[in-house]
Amino acid sequence: MKVHESIGELKRLVLLNVKDCKNLRNLPTKIGQLKLLKNFILTGCSKLVELPKEMREMESLKYFNATAINQLPSTSNGIISRLFRLRKPSESILDCLPCSLVSLNLANCNLRNLPRDLGRLSVLEDLALSGNPICSLPESIKCLTMLQFLNLRECTKLQLLPESIKCLTMLQSLHLRECTKLQLLPELPMSLKMLDINRCRSLEIITNLPNGCKLDLYAYDCETVVEVKKLFRLEPIRNIDTEMIKNLELIELESMEEVEVNLLNKLTNYHMICPIQGLYEFGIFSIYLSGNEVPAWYSSKTTTSSICFNVPSLPNNLKIRGLNVCVAYNFHGFTGFLYEYIMRTFNKTKDVKWTYYPTVTGFPNEGENMIWVSHWKLGNQFEAGDEVAVDVEFFDDLCYEYGVKELGVHIVYEQEEGEKDTQHNTYTSFPDDVFDGADSPSRGYHFIISKFCTYMSSKEVEEDDDA
Repeated sequence: MKVHESIGELKRLVLLNVKDCKNLRNLPTKIGQLKLLKNFILTGCSKLVELPKEMREMESLKYFNATAINQLPSTSNGIISRLFRLRKPSESILDCLPCSLVSLNLANCNLRNLPRDLGRLSVLEDLALSGNPICSLPESIKCLTMLQFLNLRECTKLQLLPESIKCLTMLQSLHLRECTKLQLLPELPMSLKMLDINRCRSLEIITNLPNGCKLDLYAYDCETVVEVKKLFRLEPIRNIDTEMIKNLELIELESMEEVEVNLLNKLTNYHMICPIQGLYEFGIFSIYLSGNEVPAWYSSKTTTSSICFNVPSLPNNLKIRGLNVCVAYNFHGFTGFLYEYIMRTFNKTKDVKWTYYPTVTGFPNEGENMIWVSHWKLGNQFEAGDEVAVDVEFFDDLCYEYGVKELGVHIVYEQEEGEKDTQHNTYTSFPDDVFDGADSPSRGYHFIISKFCTYMSSKEVEEDDDA
């Protein structure tokens, strides 16, 4: 099949569609004379050998769609295997495409590498590279300052994104679904409104979730995510600060490295059976353990789901640094519904309230019990004589509440600055007070409103296969 040279005479042509012309092998050089052509569709032209360099003269071309243009093995001489390798020392076949492009679709083209000069397409707004075996993006992507939509879905060999992606200050949508080798997300631009990382099963660290609770986040089945910086971090027992362990008086914790618990990461909607983990989040440290009761040393305890106490007076050399809360609970097994855990601390005297929904929750096996131990680094939010209330709630998507067996609280003290004895200073690796997390962005989080502060990490992540 051929496109005749006379096509160059169609001076007013604005759309050229040769979709699924599977026997098309060449394009005529005269195609470069189509100065008004805006939309060129080559989707499915799997035998196309090369693009004429005259295409770069198509100064009005805005939309170029070459989806599945080469689904043959990379050893073939198909167009995409040539498109991004050097023809001459300083010239790549990408130069055949004009700089006027606004939308470029090269999905499912067996594309292994991108040229270093990708940034020459400086007015590009939409770039689709999904389904290609690329391993990385060039740093020059930072020059695509008009880019709004970047689709890398199912690029299963993609291992990293360049740090320069944060320079894409117009980027609104980033699709990374099923990029199964991606381990780290670098800092993303604050313009981002949609992030799809569904089934990125090697992803461990997310540097930021921009645009706060307005971000549409799809993070279903990201089973290895252990940290979203400035939001939460999961740590195995061996990495938990020893002073924090002492602070919680969990002295035997270090001997429990092999003990496994059931956890649910609600950011990713992923259920895991794993060794005991510590959760750092918004100045709150939590840990979930098998257990039937609150330890005896807690100063105030109750068998109900709420407790009220008065902050005692302190010796001159001590100051209040935080609050330990421990709750023993059970329910009738994991049914597949999303369990909601809520812990509230209310300083009635100062009229300040914190409501905490942990990102990661623990649930016992059917017929067993579990304890949730948390340490709230509250800084100077408590003073002697303050009346404080703490309560907890457990329920699932069907709004069934589950049993609180016992609830206990205990105030944590530390030495005043300048004291020689610093044994109470347990904050060397836990720097943020609860309030310090208030500006941290994440989907589903509500921040300080007047004197009411809610931290929420429990919005169910939707899976939309059409996203």
